[in-house]
Amino acid sequence: MTDEAELALRDTFSFWRATDQWPIYEQPHKEMFGIFDAAGPDRSQQRRTPLSSMFLAPRFSNKTYGVAKSIARRVIKDPNISIGIFRSTREEARKMLRLVKSILRNPKVTELFGDPYYGSELWNNDAIVVPWRTISRTDPTVFTMGTTGTSTGNHPDFIYGDDLVTDVNCDSVKEQESLWAYIEAFEP
Repeated sequence: MTDEAELALRDTFSFWRATDQWPIYEQPHKEMFGIFDAAGPDRSQQRRTPLSSMFLAPRFSNKTYGVAKSIARRVIKDPNISIGIFRSTREEARKMLRLVKSILRNPKVTELFGDPYYGSELWNNDAIVVPWRTISRTDPTVFTMGTTGTSTGNHPDFIYGDDLVTDVNCDSVKEQESLWAYIEAFEP
């Protein structure tokens, strides 16, 4: 791996700067990405309880794009990972996966790390498996899920929950309680 590629993978803020012309700022992006980066899975098993974080930022601060950048960086840095993208609906999760795939196939990203589409055993609307894996596992590298579905059989190392609450899925107390129970079950 080149020095430029290693620097790009240092953290999500560096990855964005190295691979994208979209503007990025110290505030709120560096702080936001620091939270994303610190909340990753601990494969050493030294941390026994899951670490979860919530980041609230105003509209138009590119949170969703930042989440997609963070997912893409994690996939490149650890191709053996499994990440669940959970949003209010499966269609919304698919939109996020499309964005992640677009980032992974960005010309600058493919120049630095290669194109994950070629050689991939799975690359569809609901899941991808990158060809750089060094271990066999049944879980996709990245998969989608909406708040009303199930994810039977998937065991992600990391879950990104983004825009889970909408006026459609939390219109009543019962729906709110159901969604809250769903969110509480987010233990990978």
